[in-house]
Amino acid sequence: MKLAIYSGMSLHPNRPLVFRGGKSKVANFPLFSYHTMKEHTLSSPCQRCNRIFDSEDALNAHCSHDVPCKPFPKDRLQPANEEMCQTGATPGRLGEIKKRVSSFGKGMILPPECKGKEEELEKWVASNVDEYIGQSQTTSDRAKRELGKWFIVWYMFFPKRVIPNSPCK
Repeated sequence: MKLAIYSGMSLHPNRPLVFRGGKSKVANFPLFSYHTMKEHTLSSPCQRCNRIFDSEDALNAHCSHDVPCKPFPKDRLQPANEEMCQTGATPGRLGEIKKRVSSFGKGMILPPECKGKEEELEKWVASNVDEYIGQSQTTSDRAKRELGKWFIVWYMFFPKRVIPNSPCK
């Protein structure tokens, strides 16, 4: 499976992937691709119980039950939502992630959610920069910046999962 690294082109779900320069191993489509939006976007919280669901359809089904839900006790709500949030992000969280990625792209400063991961970022980027560049015309600085964005997106979507060794596999 190839994972996306942003390089400025949009992805249409019915078009085949195009590889940068025809030879790079990294697919040429945005971090917030069709896959990301379809597979990792969770519902907004239920307005009654504040639970998060894996899709808006699941939220709608939950809300359409004959017996309405009741507010979740606070001590049970966080664990229920935290488990769901390990698979994706709510629409509000997606907005936060996009802002953090944009800020990183401008100043190469990790967001608060990634503090303490500076050394891991440096090692991970160094181990992937050549593969990211492939035989394309991408500069090393741009490759490092784009890999840094991928790193941020990964940890903001999946804070408790270990990042894959390579975004290209």
